[in-house]
Amino acid sequence: MRKTEKRLGWQMLLYCLLVSACFLAVCSKSSFLYPLNNGSDAQCFFTVGKGMMHGLVPYRDLVEQKGPLLYFLYGLATLVSERSFFGVYLLEVLSCTGFLYCSYQIFALFFPPKLAKFYYIAAPLMAVVSFTSPSFFHGGEVEELTLPLMALTLYFLLRYCRELYPGAMPLSWLFLAGVCAGCVLWMKFTLLGFWIGFMASVFLGLLVSRQPARALGSCLVFLGGMAVTALPWLAYFGGEGALGDLFEVYFYNNIFAYAETLSMGERLAGILQALARMAYRTPWLFGAGVIGVAGMLLLRRLHQNWLGALSPLACALCLAVGLYWGGRRYTYYFFIFAGFTILAAVVITHLIVAVGSRWFHPRSALPGRRLMALSAVLVVALSGASYFFCENTYLLGTSKEQCVQYRFASIINEREDATLLSYNFLDFGFYYAADTLPVSRYFCLLNIDDEKLPEMRAELNQIVRERGVDFVIVMLSPEQDAAQLYLPELTRNYELAAQQVETTDNRIQLKFALFRAKDLAPAS
Repeated sequence: MRKTEKRLGWQMLLYCLLVSACFLAVCSKSSFLYPLNNGSDAQCFFTVGKGMMHGLVPYRDLVEQKGPLLYFLYGLATLVSERSFFGVYLLEVLSCTGFLYCSYQIFALFFPPKLAKFYYIAAPLMAVVSFTSPSFFHGGEVEELTLPLMALTLYFLLRYCRELYPGAMPLSWLFLAGVCAGCVLWMKFTLLGFWIGFMASVFLGLLVSRQPARALGSCLVFLGGMAVTALPWLAYFGGEGALGDLFEVYFYNNIFAYAETLSMGERLAGILQALARMAYRTPWLFGAGVIGVAGMLLLRRLHQNWLGALSPLACALCLAVGLYWGGRRYTYYFFIFAGFTILAAVVITHLIVAVGSRWFHPRSALPGRRLMALSAVLVVALSGASYFFCENTYLLGTSKEQCVQYRFASIINEREDATLLSYNFLDFGFYYAADTLPVSRYFCLLNIDDEKLPEMRAELNQIVRERGVDFVIVMLSPEQDAAQLYLPELTRNYELAAQQVETTDNRIQLKFALFRAKDLAPAS
């Protein structure tokens, strides 16, 4: 029996790898099928990660808003290739594989082994709902890389509720959940709401079962797991003399400068408005989350006790509050809720089995080989069909020569060791295409208001005023003519070299203009 389960586990792991590779090849712009990933966030991460591998220190030398672990992962991806996003694609595939495999372990908690094999069908359905969602933005966002950590923690929580409660959760599970939370802390701490819901559920469950000492001890073990993840970053930034930069840029600026100034009522209303918008904007993913959380709450055979019923809801609510409390409501934030698609798979499978038990009784279940063949066809069909539903695929089939990033790079690279600045807009891949690193701390304009971070725009303006780089790229509206642009400090030192309208963020058209320093002779 153990040999059979072990073999099934390896088969399922390889199957999850197949599902991930197929769907991400079509849906993620990091894929080898795309000319580049033109997502501004992914490009910022790539630039900082690449800089990190070349000795630059995040926050001190390059200012960006996410956590150092994310940059380190992107830095590892650049070791695979600095001239393509293939390393990021591999990172996404590994992340998605971990998410799907941990989700299988959750699925197996609720069904006997012969029915658990129907995860072969559930996995590609979860993938198509997730990766064709408009919240799957470009590919390579933090939310996507967080999913395996979320799925592993959810597995610990559900297994505890089903098998051990009202006893205590094993300390090893709590510690590992804390490590997962710590990793998220050092990537994007606004996603920690899920782990707050997790720990609140465990703590309250132990209090109700009259184990206050164990409840307190469980919190300390969880926090110990989080603390372990801080040690390498405190050592790294401390050794570089950049601890102050870390806390100022990553924590202080994100908490006090990036977040909007709102009242409590406005924040709560904003959370509801954000969820309502997601119900309209990405209905399949939103619906899967609602089905999963509501099903666990209402179906007695699934939750078995009050803690199993309420804990997924608590995690989802805390996650939503953490995401939208700051007032920002970007569509890609919602992708983290793909972590709840496994609950929808469990609920729907349970209902199908309950309604048609004679077709899904373990003795009458489809043989393994037939089920695997059916699932392989399903993976190919659904990943292919994703082309028509995923918003990223407009860039499929586009040559590099058509992309503004590579067109500008061909001009920039005419000068050896040319320096570059993305002036007053986010990094859209111009550093990447030109294969150059920024020479300024503020290498692009982040989404922080000038009054909260005045030195950012001041530094960018100073670079242009003092002719601090060889090339400057400006972003305009499509109808603007860069030749008629009124920016005296720019046009005094630079001349227009090229301009092009490009589609960004999947549906928005913008014009980019490349300016060359006047003392650089144009190519003959």
